[in-house]
Parts: sequence; structure tokens; C-alpha cells
Amino acid sequence: MICHQSIVTYYFAILILDCYCLCFVFAVLLACRSERRAKICRCSLICNQMAVSLTVVGGWFAQAFIQTLIDKASDKAIQLFAERRGFAADMETLCTSLLETQIILDKVQSSQSNDTKWKTLMQKLKDAAYDAEDLIDEFQYHVLRQKIKGEEEDKAASGSGGLPNIFSAAKEKLFGSSHSLEEEAMRASVVEIQGRLERIANSMKSIMNVLPPNDRGKQPDQMKFQTRESCSSPVTDILFGRDKELNQVVDWLLGSANQVEPASGFLNDSSSVLPIVGIGGAGKTTLAQYAHKDNRVQDHFHLKIWVCVANNFTVQGLAKSIIESVTLQKQDDNMGLEPLQKILHQHITKKKFLLVLDDVWSNNKSIWEKFCALLKFGAHGSKIIVTTRDLKVSKMVSLAEPISLHGLDEDVFWQLFKKCSFGTLNPEDYPELEDIGRKIALKLKGSPLAAKTLGSVLQTDLCQQHWATVMESDIWKVKQDEDGIMPALHLSYQYLNENMKQCFAVCSVFPKDYVFEEAELVQMWMAKGFTQNKNAKRMEDIGSNYFLEFINRTFFQEFKFGGFVMHDLIHDLAEMISTEETCRIENNRQTKMFSTIRHLRVEGKLPLEVSGYDKLRTLMLKKNSPPDSLFEKLRSIRVLNVSQCGLQELSEHIGKLIHLRYLDLSFNYEVKVLPDSLCDLYNLQTLKTRKCNAIESVPQELCKLVNLRHIDADDEFWVMIKDVRRLTNLQELPTFSVQEDDGLKLAQLKDLAQLHGTLHIQNLENVVDSKEAQHAELKNKVHLKELVLEWNDEKDAKLEEEVIEGLQPHESLKILKIEGYNGGRSPSWLMPKVLPNLEKLELAICKGWDDVLPFIGQRLHLIELRMHRMSALKQLSHEFEGKCFPKLKVLNLWNLPALEEWSWTEGKHLFPCMRELRVCSCPKLKRLPPFPPSLEILTIEDCPELKLNSKTENDEEGGCHLLPSLKELDLSYCGEYAKLLPDCLHSLCLITRLEINHCPHITSISLVQLVELQSLYISNCDELRRMECLGVLKSLEKLTIIGCPKLVQLDVEDEQAASLLSSLRKLCVDNIALLKMFPLRNSLSFITKLKIESCSEEMIFEETIWMQNLTAVTSLCFRFCEKLQSLPIELLHSFPFLEELMMYGCPQLQSLPEIGLSPFLKTLVISNCPRIQPMPEEGLPKSLDVFHCSGNVHPTLMKQSKKQGWNWNENLDGSINYHKKDLVLQGHAMHKKTCRLTYLRGYIWCVNDLLMHWQCRLTYLRGHIWKESLEQLKIVGCPTLVQLDVEDEQVGGLSSLCKLCVNNTALLKMFPLRNSLSFIKELEIESCSEEVIFEEAILMQSLTAVTSLSFRYCKKLQSLPTELLHNFPFLERLEMCDCPQLQSLPEIGLSPFLKTLEIWNCPQIQAMPEDGLPMSLDVFHCIGKVHPTLQEQSEKFKAEKKDEESNTTDFPFPSRCPGYNGRHWSEATDHLTVVLNRSRPLCCDLAAQPPPPSPSLTLCSRRLDPSSPLSPDHAGAEALYRRCRAIAATSEPFLYALAVVFEDLLVFSHHIPVSRKFASLDLWASQIVREE
Repeated sequence: MICHQSIVTYYFAILILDCYCLCFVFAVLLACRSERRAKICRCSLICNQMAVSLTVVGGWFAQAFIQTLIDKASDKAIQLFAERRGFAADMETLCTSLLETQIILDKVQSSQSNDTKWKTLMQKLKDAAYDAEDLIDEFQYHVLRQKIKGEEEDKAASGSGGLPNIFSAAKEKLFGSSHSLEEEAMRASVVEIQGRLERIANSMKSIMNVLPPNDRGKQPDQMKFQTRESCSSPVTDILFGRDKELNQVVDWLLGSANQVEPASGFLNDSSSVLPIVGIGGAGKTTLAQYAHKDNRVQDHFHLKIWVCVANNFTVQGLAKSIIESVTLQKQDDNMGLEPLQKILHQHITKKKFLLVLDDVWSNNKSIWEKFCALLKFGAHGSKIIVTTRDLKVSKMVSLAEPISLHGLDEDVFWQLFKKCSFGTLNPEDYPELEDIGRKIALKLKGSPLAAKTLGSVLQTDLCQQHWATVMESDIWKVKQDEDGIMPALHLSYQYLNENMKQCFAVCSVFPKDYVFEEAELVQMWMAKGFTQNKNAKRMEDIGSNYFLEFINRTFFQEFKFGGFVMHDLIHDLAEMISTEETCRIENNRQTKMFSTIRHLRVEGKLPLEVSGYDKLRTLMLKKNSPPDSLFEKLRSIRVLNVSQCGLQELSEHIGKLIHLRYLDLSFNYEVKVLPDSLCDLYNLQTLKTRKCNAIESVPQELCKLVNLRHIDADDEFWVMIKDVRRLTNLQELPTFSVQEDDGLKLAQLKDLAQLHGTLHIQNLENVVDSKEAQHAELKNKVHLKELVLEWNDEKDAKLEEEVIEGLQPHESLKILKIEGYNGGRSPSWLMPKVLPNLEKLELAICKGWDDVLPFIGQRLHLIELRMHRMSALKQLSHEFEGKCFPKLKVLNLWNLPALEEWSWTEGKHLFPCMRELRVCSCPKLKRLPPFPPSLEILTIEDCPELKLNSKTENDEEGGCHLLPSLKELDLSYCGEYAKLLPDCLHSLCLITRLEINHCPHITSISLVQLVELQSLYISNCDELRRMECLGVLKSLEKLTIIGCPKLVQLDVEDEQAASLLSSLRKLCVDNIALLKMFPLRNSLSFITKLKIESCSEEMIFEETIWMQNLTAVTSLCFRFCEKLQSLPIELLHSFPFLEELMMYGCPQLQSLPEIGLSPFLKTLVISNCPRIQPMPEEGLPKSLDVFHCSGNVHPTLMKQSKKQGWNWNENLDGSINYHKKDLVLQGHAMHKKTCRLTYLRGYIWCVNDLLMHWQCRLTYLRGHIWKESLEQLKIVGCPTLVQLDVEDEQVGGLSSLCKLCVNNTALLKMFPLRNSLSFIKELEIESCSEEVIFEEAILMQSLTAVTSLSFRYCKKLQSLPTELLHNFPFLERLEMCDCPQLQSLPEIGLSPFLKTLEIWNCPQIQAMPEDGLPMSLDVFHCIGKVHPTLQEQSEKFKAEKKDEESNTTDFPFPSRCPGYNGRHWSEATDHLTVVLNRSRPLCCDLAAQPPPPSPSLTLCSRRLDPSSPLSPDHAGAEALYRRCRAIAATSEPFLYALAVVFEDLLVFSHHIPVSRKFASLDLWASQIVREE
């Protein structure tokens, strides 16, 4: 016992001694810390003072990067960390070295020295600075980790006492962690980096000391970047491709000629200032020069003044330049503004002037207003033209729409390019350069200055090798003078601030034509530290401002389908600037990687042999999963994008990437678990897991990522995140589902004060009481713009009233939606004083709410109000009136079954800004208020009790009358409002859409004034007898007439007027007799979609003449035709291009046309037609893509449709395995939400047809579906598809694939398609958005077996490949359908094998050269909108072909053979004899037998004329031909090929080398032998 007490006393004494020691050490540390902190603060102050004095000239590195390091090193948390770890003095020295380096670097750059030593030193400096940033960032990471760890330990220790824990915490706070080795390593790193910086600074000083004195004496503020000069005289003699814009400018300049002059003179408004906007080199100055010298302008103005502004945008500078231009006398540079103003007034007073301000950069509005004030003494009609690259400048000088210059059209640009490249020489003398020249021209995207720049380079050496070298080079690498395109674009870059220069340069890591999203780019800039700001401004706001600035300065342009794109030349500029830091490796091509690379993008296999991964700050991988070892190498990584990589699991090493701030894992469908080490990424700002559908859970400690600002994920991911309250920096929380779990209660929202954008709170029925609702503190969410409160289940209505009361949002809220609320009382915070800024309000499915309007009737800023499915709402009281809604534009009332009264104060001006009013399904509503004159859209549906207001019924001022401002009108079951229609239609001159339904009192409709009408829908108007002036509706595109049994007239018959509804494309009727009425009978040939609905006839189209006029129909639908028994027998012939046939609810319909379906049919839909019997297999056209049966149909027919293919109406996200003959993935027949196919994987061994249609969000197609059975593949409308299969060159191609349809030719480059091109016989390009296709000749050269080529619905396609003839040697069929921009067929001619040429709805193809039609052609169809000359040529061809068929002979000889000679014929016979001998086993002794009848023989004899002179070896040729006829019995196509080659060799020998023909024939013959 004594011994035990002694031991306790001993340890207690030691413990007391420890306390004394700790106190002593603490005192010493306090003293040291105070001294060191003072030194560091002094150093920081010196750093900041010195840095502020520096100018912008130091460049982004000195001014932005080094300054950022100084700021970070001076941070108090870093200072404290250094003190605790014992290297504060070393950090102080490092800070001083950074400052010294910054100052020296500025002097170096201001000297403009070209010493080659600078580059090496600069690179060393950059490396050292990057390492310094990594080190300081590592310190910050440890500080953050210690803080988080401390919080957790404090939390864990709060429940347990004990002296050891107290002393452990005290030691930790005094000394930090006890990792002495780690501390020593940190100190060594600081010393090492400081030493490197010191050595670099000394080297720079040494070089500076030997520079000439005049170089050393220059100050940074004396350095100004290169600007350009311009004058009023254009450099070129011809203005290419800007005639339209020039006429616009000149018309604007002359626009005031006939106007009455007001008392005042020059007015600074939109009619006096015209901006011309475009990127550098677009031709803004040239356009202004031509307008300035235009003959029409010369006599219109008294003075014409030209000023090149550039950096001279000051009031004095502009005034001085104008005076010098007018007087031609130099003015004193020191002259003040007052004397300048007086001189200026002397020369412009009461004179009409034209002033061109060229190259304006500044958007200083104050300077502009002061400058315009000097010009007010000019005469009325004076004009100013401003050229600029900045949209902000355009908006500053004028509110008028600017003239925006984009790239020149391809044809015009080619003419300009030839002039620049050949000068006075004739381009036709260099035919070998045309193909290369066109490819170079395509790269320039229509830039005139780029044509001039590259043209001058090409002109120096007109040889193929030189031009090919230029073609293969990046534009920015081509040597240019100071007036070249790159210097011109670089000027835009020079005007950017330092941070924006970094933001722009890093964009080069993305490929050309990449579609940028603002949020993605801003988050990446944030991760790289480009949006740092000392002020309190949010990083996202800074980045968004940068992005907007880039748009205004035309660095980015809006993309038609959303997002933004960068012009190729701007992208070249970014590459030029960042060439040593940024690299892209695309399609596994070998690319030289500098050791200085910091930003890398790889598409395909990752080159692991490349060193320098430890230096990378950005890594973007596409298509291939990265190896696990890679994550250990990325020591400096800030941005890591491994989306769409086929990643199966995320490496545990991810937690070692302590600098990582941006991580994108999206579209990796096999990742199931995120590793716990992910929670160690304390610097992470952005995490993206979109479409990672297999993730089963998220790490429990994800809430430790306290710097996380953005999570881009699906709703399923958000639901798994617990304790979201700790993510206090979170900027977005799109969905929060309230659950009973403590980690998912509503109180989790309490500390998320930084939330921006939209917050959608679901499952509010799980909130326990009002206190929990209040704990969410929604009223503190200052930045929230939109709030959705949703109850998904009905519980206690009183509780819901208490809960909603506690969910008061902040007063800045702009959009509010309340859905599923079952309380009967409005929350008090809905009063206008609480939410004064609310602009949009939607109330939905609030069943008990009946006192809404007193709370929302006073809102001054409300723009949109929607209320639907409010079953208790009975009255819209007098408080719901116009004075309460001065800004309301949209009011929608839908499905309010109890609403009876809408009252208002008479004489009030109601809803002065109303644009849209929709009142639907309010069956008890009696009255509507008078319509405001601003109303444009009016819909009244299912309101049968509505009465006209007696007081305003005869009001000539309007009242309830339909207003002339209406553009869309929809009346259906609208009570007495239908009576207004006949008398008001004549005033609706602006209306574009009119729907009249169930209006029984209407007997006639006059359409004479509705010239803008595009859509007309009339149904169930039982008394309607007559329509007038339907023929005047030239804009009408869609017409529906159903349920009007008494209608006998559509328009007054006037055959002389020859009225045509030339824009009509969609027609729906229930009575075929309407097609016979004028003017419909004259317009049938324009209709493409025809629907017969609710027809009471048993037979339709009995008069075939009506079907024969419907030649353009591609879609035919029969709906609810209960008596219809059969379809027309000749349906196939009457609708030759029918692609879609649908039958719904036709119970008596027994069969489809006996003669068969259209050979173009793609979609066949049968629903609730039980009597239609199964169809013979041969009756289904091969073109059929979709065969869908549903509802009540014959069981066998249902089986037949399933055998043909499936339409999957469920979500196919994830993995699937199918063993089917045909696989159809289609989106256009499904609801958008259900068509979300993103990943298809499996072993599909026996698929014959794999079809993917519109709206399939397919991004990754993987697995062994590429087997020998696949015959047909269609991939259309899958814009996010980036991979077809894992790259494996040993697998080979799809040997059975014979038919391919795509809308993106980039798919042809993907594996395994690129290995399968030689097997494809039928190729269809559908809905392609490209202007030029097959730019890479290698693709066409691989498609050697193609016999059928189609271009369909390619709206932007302008031309077909020039070498189409060479690259498709056996093309027999060429189709062009609905390609409105297609201007011509291949210049070099068509394939000599071509049998069928079909052109329809391609109006810009004017004609075919007579000698351009191959003699093999049998069919030449022109249908729909085509050029009259082309139509005439087609008819002439048909007539000639008909005459030829009556004169056929048995033996083919060449006719009209300009290339004929005996040598060619001899070569052909000799070579073909060899080919036939190879096929001798197939022939047997057929040569001695009489040949059977063969259609191919007719074709052959039709091709060649026996009346031509025979060659010397005529006998051999005749014998050879007889053998060809014999072989036709076993392989008929072979005969045709031989005959074609005979003719081809003779007629087209000047186009195709004989050797190439023979090689192609050998290949073709070998294939036939193999097949036999």
C-alpha cells in the first residue's frame, strides 16, 4: 500500500514538473512568436507595397502568379503553421526571395531584351514558382486537416474526462503534431525552393548588368503593346462576300435622306451610330472602308472623317484626331480640351458628317458621352460607324442591333483564297494544288485576314510539297508579318487582364469545336486559382464575369444547340500562347510532350511512358480507364476529369491528391463504391458524379470536405449524403429529401447560408413540427433565387400549416413553387412586404387552400402567376385586380373545379403588361375581366358557363372583344366567347396560330386578313358551312379540319388566281372530300404529313387521281376511322416516298395493301386494329426500322412485331444482356424521361440489326456485340456518344456489316467501325449537322464496297465530296433528300456505275451538266422542291430513256467514247480474260451454251451502242463478251460489273487511271468467287 502511494506521489511530482516546463516553454514561444510574426508582417507589408507599384507589363507570371504566392505565404494561418513547425524564419526568407524575383522579372521584361538566356531562366523560374505554390498549398492542406481533426477529437473527447486527454490536447495546440521527420522535410523544401529562387535572381541580375544602358533605362509604363493603324482607303480592289452587309450599311447611312430635319442637330441615338462587330480579321475595317468610299455616300455628307482609335480613346485624343483629319494639319499634343472643342465646332457646325471610329476597344461610357457632346453641333443626319471586337462597346455606343461579321460563305471564301494564294496567276494552271488549297481554306473558317495571311505564304512556292506542309501545320506556326491573322488576334489577347489571360490560355486543352458550358469552365478556373480575389467577391461570380467578358470580346460564340464554341482561329491563338504548358493527345496519335507540360488531355490510351505526370495540374482522360498507379504520380494535380472512361472503381490512392480541387467521375456506369480516402481531399471544390448510376453508397465522412462548393449529381446521389450541414461552402443543393434519419432532417439546411440558385425540398410531410422547419433557417439563405416546397403525401393539414409557416424564405427570393400543400391557410410570409422581390409564383395541388389571393394581390413585381388543381378555390376576389399586378405578363389558371367568380372593380386598367392568359378547366366560372390591349396569347378551354360582360359587349373600344394584338388564340368550350369570333377575325392581322374547337354557333369564317397565320385547327364546329379566303394564307404550314360535317366550301373558286398553299406541310382531315375543294386540291403536292382522323368512310382514296397528287407524303396516319375496312391497293405507287405509316383505333381495318408497302417505309405502327392479319415476311420492306404493335391487335401480328424488333419504353440505364435477332433502341416514340439509354453492354451473339434512334442519350456502347452476325447498324441522335467499343486492334472489323446509317461521320473513325468500312454496301448519312462531310479522304477511300449512298435531312450540307467518283468506285444509287443548302453535285463527275439518281427537296441544285450524267443511269428522279431547270432535265432524261428501251441490241459496243482508243480496248480484254479465267470453276462449260434470258443483258445492251466503229481486235472483244453472258447464269452482277468497266475504261479514262479500275475489278471478282 505504501509502495503504491509512493509511486503515485512520484508520478504526480513528475506531472507537476511537466506543467512548469510547459508553462516555461509557452512563455518562450509567445515571445518568439511575437517577434517572428512582426517580422513576417513587415515582410508581407513590404511585399504588398512593392507589388502594387508594379505595372501590368510584367505579364501574367510576374504580376498574377508571383503576387498570388506572396499573398499565400503572408497568410496568418500559414505563418502560424510555420511557427508551430519551426521554420518561420525560412518562410520569411522565401517571401523576400519571391518579392525580389518579382521586381527583377519586371525589369527583365521591360528591357525587351532578346537574349536567349532569358528563356532558360524564365522556365527555371516558372518551375520554382510552381513548386513553391505546391509547397504553400501543402501547408494550407495540413492546416485544414489539423483543424478538421481537432474538431473531431474535441467532439469525441467532449463526452469523456481525464487528465491525460487535457494534456494531450494542450501539447497538440502548443507544438502541433509530433511528426518531426515531416517537419524537417517541410523546412528542407522551403530552404531548397528559396535557394533556387535566389540563384535565378542572381543570374538575372548578372545579365541585366551587361545590357546596354538604353535597354536598362526603360520603365514598364513606357511599354505599350503593338497597335494597328488604318485609313479610309481599302487595300483590296474587290470586296468578297460582304455585299449584303455593305448594302445594309449604305442604306443605313442614306436612311435619313427623306426625313424631315428636326430643330436639333446630331443626335446620339440608335439612328445615328452603327456598330460593326466581329473577331479580329473578320473584315470590319474593310467593310467600313468600302462604305466610306461608296459612290452613293460621297455626295450625301459634307464631311467624311476617318479615325483609327485603338488606344487613343480619350475625349482630347478623339477631338484632336478629327480636327487633323478635317484640316490636314498637325495639332499640338498639349492642347487642352476647350481650344480643341472650339476648333472642332468651327469645322462641323451645321455640317452633315460621316465619322468612322475604327478599332474601338474601351467601353468607358463617360468618355463616350463627353465625346458625343462635342458633336451635337453637327447637322441632322450625321452618322458614326464604330468598328469593334467587343459587344460591350457596341452596346455602349448604340442600342441598335449591330452588324455582326462572321466567316465568309465557303464558295466566296474559296474565290478570295485563290486570289490571295495565286495573285495574278491562273489557278487552273495548278490543278494539283486545288484539293490541298480547299482543305487549307476549310481550316480558316471563312476569315478574310487568315486567307490573306496564308495566301501570302503559299504564294511563295506553288508546289505540292510546300502547300502540303502548310496544310499540315498549325496556323499559328506559319511565319507571318505584323499584319497577319495571328498578330491581329493576339491584340485581343493583349487587352485581357492577367487572370483572364490565364483563363483563356488553358482553354487550349479542349479540342476544337468543343462545346463549352459556363459552369464547367468557371469551376475549372477556380480549381486552378485563376479567380482568386482579395475582396469578398465570390469565385464563381468572378469566373462568370470573365466568361461574359470573353463572350463580349468574341472569344466565345453561342452554339445553336446550347453552350458556347470557340472559333478555330481563336483556338489556334490559345494554342500558340500555351504551347509549352498545354498538350492534347487525340486518337492515340504520337504527340511530342514537353517536360514543361502542366495541362494534358488524352483521348484514348494513356501514354504511361511519358514523364512529368508529377508536374501536371490538369489531366483530362477520355475513352480509356486510367491505371491505378497513375493516381500515385499526380502530385500536383488540381483538375482531374476521368468522365466517360469506363472506370470500374476509383483508386484508393485518390486520397493522396491533396491539391485536387476538381474531380469529374461522370458517366462511369460501373463504379459502385467511392473509397473512404476520397474524404481526405480537403481542398476539393467540385465533385461530379452525374450518371454514375451503379453507386450504392457514398463515404460516411463525405461531410469532411468542407471546401466542397459544387456537387453535380443525380437525385439518387444527393439522397445518400448525410450530415450535409457540415458542407458550409456548398453553393448548390438542387434537391433535398426530408427523411426521419437525423442526418437527413430539415435542420441539416441550417448552416448552408451560401446556397445559390434553386433549392427543391421534397417529402415535407416527414417534418415533425414547426421547430424543425424553423431550424432550416430558410430566411437566412440570402442568395437563393428559386425555392420549391413539395409535400409528397397527405398527413395532418394543421401540422402542414405550422410547418409552412416556419419555412419563410429570404426576401430576395424571385421564384416560388408550393406543391401538394394541404393546409387551408396561407403562410403569413406570403404577404408582399415579406417577399417584395417575388417574380414568379406557382401553386399546385393545394387541395385545401382557398384564401390565396389576399396574400398575393398586392405584388408589384410579380411577372408570372400559375395556379392549377386548387380544388377548394372558389373566388378570385376584388383584390385580384390590375392595379395589384402592374408587371404581370403570364397568368395561367388550370383545373380549378370550384372556381365560380372572378370579380374586379369596373373601370380599372387591368393587367397593363399582360402577354399570356390561359384559363382552362374551370367549369363553373361565369365571367372574365376585360382583356388588356397588350395581350398576345389567349386560351379559353373547358369553361362552358362563361358569359359575355353586358357592359362591354358592344364597347367599340374593345372590352371583351378579341384584340388585334393577339398572336395565338385557342377557343374550346368557351361559352359565349365563341360568338365574338366571326366579327373579330378580320382584326386579328398578327395571329400565327388559331384553334377553334366545339364552337357550335359559328357558321362561317373569313380568313382574309390572317396573312401571318401558320397553324389553323378547326374541330367540332357542327354548324360551320363555309370558309373564305383560305387561299390567301401563304404562310400556313399546318391545317386541321375535323368534325365539321356541314362544311362545303374552303374558299371562293377562282381558277385564274391559281391559289396555292405553298407552305402547307401538315394536313389532317376527317373527310376526303375536303381534298377535292379549292384551294386544297391545288396544294396536295406540298404536303409531307397527312392524317386521316375520325373518318366515317369504309373506303378512302377511291379516286386515284387524288393519291397521285400526294407525291411528297412521307408520313401517313389513320386514327379512329371506325368504319375503314381497307387501305388503297395502290398505296405503294401513290406514296412513293412514304416513310411512316400509322394506324390507331381502326377496328374494321382488315388488311394492309395487297401490292405491298413502300420500299422507303421506316416506321410501321398498328394500335387497336384487331382485324389486321399477320403480314407475309416478304411484305415487310427491308427499309423498315420500327414495327410496333400495341393495344388490341391480332396475337400473331403482335408476335410478328416483336420478332421484327422492340421499342423499349423503360429506362435502360445500366447493363443488359439480350440474345435477339433484331435490337431496336428508339426514342422518338417514347416519353423523353423514359428514353435515357446511356450504356449498353452485353454479349449479343446473334444481332442482325442494331438500331439507335433520336433522343437516346447514348454515351458508351461496349461489349461483344460486334460479331459476325451484325448486318445493319443505325446510330442517329446520340450526341453524347463517344465510344463504340474498347480499343482492340486485334479484334478486327464487322465482317457482316453491309448497311450503316449515322448522323455523325465522326462515328466512322471509332473502333470497330473504322475497321469495317470496306464491308459496307449501303451508307446513309441522316440528319447530319455538318456543312462539309468526308473532309478526311481516308474515310472515303476505305468505303470501297459502297453501292448505295444517301444523304437525308442534312439541313446544313452544302456540297458533296469532290472526289466522290474516285472513292466510291461501284456506286449504283445516289439519293439526296431534304438537303436545302446542298448547292451542287461533285464537280469531277458521278460514278460511272450509277444507275439511280434521286433528288428531292434540294432547291439549290440548279442543273446537271449534260456530260456529267453517266451512261449507266437508268433512273433520274426529281421530286418536291427542286430547281425548275433540274426538273426539266429530269423529264428530258426520262423521255430519252423511254426511246432507248425500244432500240436494244444484244452485243454492247462503246458509244460516244471521247477517250476511246485501241490500246484501252486491248488492255481491257486482256485483263478481263485473266479475271474470267480465275472464275473458270464457276463457269464450267457455260460459254458453249446459249445464254438464258437475263435483265442484266438488257442493261448492258442499253449501255453501249453497236453502231460505233469496231476496234481492231473486235473478234476478241465479241468472244469475251459472249463468255460474260454465259457466266451471268451463275453470277449475274459480275456481268454487269464487267460491262460497266468496259464502258468506264473508254468513256471516263481521262478521270480514272486504268490500273485503279483493274485493281477494283480484281477485288470485286475475288469477292464473288469467295461468296460462291
